[in-house]
Amino acid sequence: MKPIKELIKDLESDDKETRRNAIILLSVLYRKMPDPASVFIKATQSPDTAVRFYAVEGLSRLGEKGECAIPYLIEMLKNPEEDNDIRANVLNVLRAFGDKSSAALPYIIPLMLHNNVRLSIHAWAAFERISGIKNVDMELLMHEGKIREYTAPADQSSTQEIKGETKEMLREAEKAFRKQNDKECSTANKLHTGRRKRKLKK
Repeated sequence: MKPIKELIKDLESDDKETRRNAIILLSVLYRKMPDPASVFIKATQSPDTAVRFYAVEGLSRLGEKGECAIPYLIEMLKNPEEDNDIRANVLNVLRAFGDKSSAALPYIIPLMLHNNVRLSIHAWAAFERISGIKNVDMELLMHEGKIREYTAPADQSSTQEIKGETKEMLREAEKAFRKQNDKECSTANKLHTGRRKRKLKK
């Protein structure tokens, strides 16, 4: 097997298989790397989908040492053109960091309503862990972009407004919800239009 330094160099290789084999090995051998977080962070910006996928896998194994990657993971999450399997893995990593990932909430919320089921499920799990809210009022979120906790006592149904520090943390998330959701829809429409044009040309 190649030394760690050579494997890190291979991430820049012009050969696809060399790059992919290198990142897979590095994601397993992270304990032998002097600064695995910086290597994986750089790899998350690779144009190669497989390299980005395994870079996120590598970050998921670093525990607290991977927290420095949160801003880079958020950038991946924000990008509607990013591969959805990668974004689902990003959500898992952010979820593991708990409330330290609170800056990601504005970008997690639109994904809770995403039409990709896997992405939506991971977004809900990440939201619950990061925000500490277990019972979001889905109707209110869908129709008004408001984050409220739903409670249903025996005598009646009611929607309880979230208060205190949690409400403060989610304030920006509410503001950003529609903007980010519109961006997701706009990108999806462009992709659909592009595919339709290609079909018509055929």
